[in-house]
Amino acid sequence: RLLGIGKLVSSITMTIFYILLWHVGLIIFEFDNYILWTIIFYLLGASRIVLSLLPYNKWKEKEPPYMWGIYRNIPFVIMGIMIVILFFINRLAFEPLHNAWLAVLLSFIFYLPVVLFSNKNKKVGMLMLPKSAMYIWLILMFVLI
Repeated sequence: RLLGIGKLVSSITMTIFYILLWHVGLIIFEFDNYILWTIIFYLLGASRIVLSLLPYNKWKEKEPPYMWGIYRNIPFVIMGIMIVILFFINRLAFEPLHNAWLAVLLSFIFYLPVVLFSNKNKKVGMLMLPKSAMYIWLILMFVLI
């Protein structure tokens, strides 16, 4: 039960983390049509949070529904793609964050197999360690500014 609740909390906090990261990107970089893209980003974030809060996720059960893990991660992956694009396009505009796009991309590369395959092989969950290392790397980039 507690692991499921922790996953729910993590799902919401990671969504908020990406919303904050989006806004940091908007502050640092010049960005055309940022209002439209920000609305889209917020809609994706809100849909991720709503999908995560729905009871169909059965967070407290030992074997939660596999497909709900997919559903709630679709908007999250799109948010990640938007962040990667924003930071990649502007990677040369602000030297301390020139690899931020790579840290986010790698975090998703490590995360997606966990979402897709950990129900079949629990050891795939170990990919959460390098995923977390990418977040530490990303945070270090900001701390060292």
